[in-house]
Amino acid sequence: MPLNESMSDDDRLPTAGGSDAAARLGPELPPRHESRRHGRVLRQVIGALAALAVIGSLAAIGPAAPAGATALGVAARTAVAAAALATRASARTAELEQRMDADRLARLRDADRGLPLGELDEEERALALGLFREVLSQDAWTQLETAMAADEELDLAAGGGTAWATSAYTITILDAGTAEDPARFVQLRGLELGVSAIIRADGVAVEAELVG
Repeated sequence: MPLNESMSDDDRLPTAGGSDAAARLGPELPPRHESRRHGRVLRQVIGALAALAVIGSLAAIGPAAPAGATALGVAARTAVAAAALATRASARTAELEQRMDADRLARLRDADRGLPLGELDEEERALALGLFREVLSQDAWTQLETAMAADEELDLAAGGGTAWATSAYTITILDAGTAEDPARFVQLRGLELGVSAIIRADGVAVEAELVG
């Protein structure tokens, strides 16, 4: 779902005994006032990410140029910075994959399931989140942190162990290019918000979307 498509508080309130999604939301539903507060935070995050997407500032290396710089110089520096970012992101991706056993690696590379953050140890989780910290702009990362914190609070309000918990967020890493133009697709996906990046040799493209 596009980030600019509105969603009411009640859209995010599962009904008891309804869908499969409702059944996996834990031992009890959160209090309605907590759900409403969570909805307000999520709308703010969605609005901020949509605004960043419009101006091309989701990725760490954006198109903005410093005042007074020549267009050629800016383009050259941006290209070098973008390639360096892609190299760092690729290295983090490879390191994370190398730490996986066969079962976890298979799920990490499963586009439909992904690997829950809760199945990563502390270092692996830091590496996974560090990958997204690397590719996102500071503003985009701040919004993602805000959304994750709100999800954790809602999970606690519902008694813990729900699909809102950040431990239930999944990470996916896929090959997304060709032999001539190799690329990696990485995605961090929560219950309602996902952030994806395409990592190529010359840079990184980032997208945020509503999921579920």
